[in-house]
Amino acid sequence: MFEAQSAAEAYPQPPETAAAGTLSGGRTAAGADHADPAESAAPVAQSEGRPVLGGVVAAAAALATAVGEPSWRLQQDELGMVLEGLAAVRRDAERLMVAVVGDAAGRATPEREEHSSGADYVAAHSPGLDSAAAHQVVRVAKACEEAKHAPLAAAVRAGEVPVRKADRVLRALEQVEPFLTFEEYVADQEIILPVAMSGTERQLRQVLRYLVECARPEQDSDDFEERQRRGRGLSERAVAGGLAEFVWRLDSEGAAFVRAAIGPLAKPAPDGDGPDPRSPQQRRSDALMAIVQRGMTSPGQAATTGNAKVVITISWEQLVGELRGLGRTMTGEQLSVRAVRRLACQADLIPTLLGSDGEVLDMGRQVRLATPAQRRALWLTQKGCTYQGCSMPAQWCAAHHGVWWSRDGDTDLDNLYLLCPRHHTIVHDRDLRPVEHDGHYGWQP
Repeated sequence: MFEAQSAAEAYPQPPETAAAGTLSGGRTAAGADHADPAESAAPVAQSEGRPVLGGVVAAAAALATAVGEPSWRLQQDELGMVLEGLAAVRRDAERLMVAVVGDAAGRATPEREEHSSGADYVAAHSPGLDSAAAHQVVRVAKACEEAKHAPLAAAVRAGEVPVRKADRVLRALEQVEPFLTFEEYVADQEIILPVAMSGTERQLRQVLRYLVECARPEQDSDDFEERQRRGRGLSERAVAGGLAEFVWRLDSEGAAFVRAAIGPLAKPAPDGDGPDPRSPQQRRSDALMAIVQRGMTSPGQAATTGNAKVVITISWEQLVGELRGLGRTMTGEQLSVRAVRRLACQADLIPTLLGSDGEVLDMGRQVRLATPAQRRALWLTQKGCTYQGCSMPAQWCAAHHGVWWSRDGDTDLDNLYLLCPRHHTIVHDRDLRPVEHDGHYGWQP
């Protein structure tokens, strides 16, 4: 475990008698190439013997002078060197900002200057930061002063984790903290930090979501999925030129289906005349339109394949309910175990067997889908969705296993029931079982 280190220990601070506001106006630093020499020398003289203030003043003045020079005077091999140097300057400036903001909070400086919050204090002295960035700096600075965030604080102070990633980590940790001991809370940071240091934003999001999914109670995970489903929607508005714009909000499960469906059709299609002239947005639009048109031209025919081919990596223990976690598609989407079980009824779910180190040992063949003949038989016998009171036609229903396939249910006619998408979700969420009486179907716990 890392020992907590205060901002004062990480960076030597000037005494409270320091000349406040030397850089707050920005004129001396940002406008050094235009400022009066006497004015430019004043802050430098005031900062002698004080490393933090002196270093910031000197760096700001040097950068301001460099900005005044045209970059075309650089040699070609110097361009990359300058970019690397600027990245280092930005990293170190961010480290120092976190330390200074943390120290300011400890001294109650924002309150003394009559700012309504720490973020307002930061924004007032750093007008180039937007509101979101100011809040991130304050949140990270405060967290770095707490012993429970010692690993994260050490990484931030070392410049290994930028503020934006540290803030994302803190938001995830807030969700799981009530369910962890102090030792578990600190240990989880040790697991996350390597991804925060060297991984992409997407990789960090995936790791954090996995952490939250595994740590919080199952009821909270169920509520999260329900909120996602309630947030779905499709809206339309007219735009210039007679075009129509559709905004489609999908939950994780729906998004995985759409990506799997339009992905192959949305690839560039060069021909004898040259490369595909369509933009990525146009290709995706054409792909979705092709799928809609195909569905409308033959809505009464039994499907010969699943709704979409979705390759999902998930352990057998998770699939049968012995272990929590997330499944992952080949395109990187993360799906809850419950969503994977629902997909097992209607998508060409291809199981992937993993070794102890996560290596792919074998990719199994597509299994357990109802055949076209079985679907036609269900259409004739069940007519439509078997959920009580539903009138959805059979051609828009999935063939659901009464005894789930993941629970060793067979793909036989006496174990298959038609369910529309909405009631298919309800049956899985509530773990309902089919009942039949005098040719009528229903579902109950």
